[in-house]
Amino acid sequence: MNYSIVVLGGILILSVIYFYFPKYGGVYWFKGPVTTIEHAPSEESEGSRASLEKRPVSAQGSAEKA
Repeated sequence: MNYSIVVLGGILILSVIYFYFPKYGGVYWFKGPVTTIEHAPSEESEGSRASLEKRPVSAQGSAEKA
């Protein structure tokens, strides 16, 4: 028998127990990922994507501003 499944199972069980542990567990202090970049509304992002497709490309490979 390979003991890797036993070790993995033990770590998973201990992690879940610690997550729900009263007062010290992550369920009480973990707030999830913090968004640091504002997302543009979907209408503007689609419009800007369409305008980028219409711009001519210069010899250097970058889009010229219209």
